[in-house]
Amino acid sequence: MSTREHWTSYWEATDTKAACLPSPESPAALVMDARWADLAASLPEGAKVVDLACGMGAAGKAMLSAAPHLDMTGVDYAEIANPDEVGFPVQGGVDLEDLPLDDAAVDCAVSQYGFEYAGEAATGELVRILKPGAPCRLLVHHRGSAVVRVNFVRASILASLIARRVDGLVEEHNPAGLQTVFDHMIETYGEHPLVLEIATVCRDSLRLPDDKRAEVSQRLGAGMRRERALLDALADAAMDEGDIAALKAATSGEMTWEEPRVLHASEEENAPILCWELDGQRKAS
Repeated sequence: MSTREHWTSYWEATDTKAACLPSPESPAALVMDARWADLAASLPEGAKVVDLACGMGAAGKAMLSAAPHLDMTGVDYAEIANPDEVGFPVQGGVDLEDLPLDDAAVDCAVSQYGFEYAGEAATGELVRILKPGAPCRLLVHHRGSAVVRVNFVRASILASLIARRVDGLVEEHNPAGLQTVFDHMIETYGEHPLVLEIATVCRDSLRLPDDKRAEVSQRLGAGMRRERALLDALADAAMDEGDIAALKAATSGEMTWEEPRVLHASEEENAPILCWELDGQRKAS
């Protein structure tokens, strides 16, 4: 399965508002929505805004809720199965390194948990599509965020289960082999929800007829590998101060950037890190 197919499957199965967040109504989602509302309020009526790597449109929806007068569009690398659910025009199958937009086409560009996954050429494309003086706001994964830390553990668990062929053990109807695997997983990770979830699927599948058990095995193996690929991409995409400095250096002749801001999951003291907020503006000349 290709990277685009992995992301397409991801959006087909994910909450339509805020993937990577526990729920759309969570304090973390409200923090991000507030930052989009703040930006939307600063833009003139009819401003053309593009939501880069929009997924199901979390950023664009939040901006339109605050400022319905904006002319919002979105692009995403994945093929969006139900684009009508996004709430504004979306084009799927778009690489951020080759945007189908004219030079100086937009008054603002935004991205929530998306831009950082693209290659270096996406930075040049971001600059190219912005009108002189136009702003951009990128909410990108922070290498030290709770999302990245939690998913690092999930990736480790999946890697271990894939290496130990749990899907093959299911198809072979090998309860002893599965017991050995999950004894090791519990010893290593404790009663982690993902370990218990997959253990339950494996246990229940042993009661099925051979053909049905083979189907479960195939779905389990494909699902684990798909999620592992996306989690590996997250680990690679998450940014630290050095990555941000490199972005600023690469665009220093064409963009001005504010100091990066760390957003937290709530206003509570010691709230976990949520993401970076990167605010930039294309130079007027």
